[in-house]
Amino acid sequence: MLPTTTVLRVAPSTYYEVKGRPPSARAVRDAELKDALLQLWQENYCVYGVRKLHKAARRAGHQIGRDQTARLMRALGNPPVVLPTHWDNYFVPFTAPQDTSVARLQSFVREVLAASPQTRVIIPKYFIPITIPALKK
Repeated sequence: MLPTTTVLRVAPSTYYEVKGRPPSARAVRDAELKDALLQLWQENYCVYGVRKLHKAARRAGHQIGRDQTARLMRALGNPPVVLPTHWDNYFVPFTAPQDTSVARLQSFVREVLAASPQTRVIIPKYFIPITIPALKK
């Protein structure tokens, strides 16, 4: 404890006083709202972003702001969801050869993951199941 207070330049009595305090009203409310937001997010198949989750929380009767929703979702560690903007460019019909469409989709996924590794990319149901090497663990 002494090295910590020396590095932080805080008196030991101040350290113990802060450590012994009860949680603030904001911390208590945040804990309640995190549980509610996580439940709403899971009920909606884990695909809601901040905007839709904020609206769902307001409809459920929670008094929460949009920025507060974003802050709590970041604290929960839920990654943002990214969808390609033009699905027609990535559409793979079942009867057509897949090489070019799959290559475009794979390059899109690699580009998104390179920019933000924590991002989840959602692919629509009408795609033929493909293996994306960047997503293998």
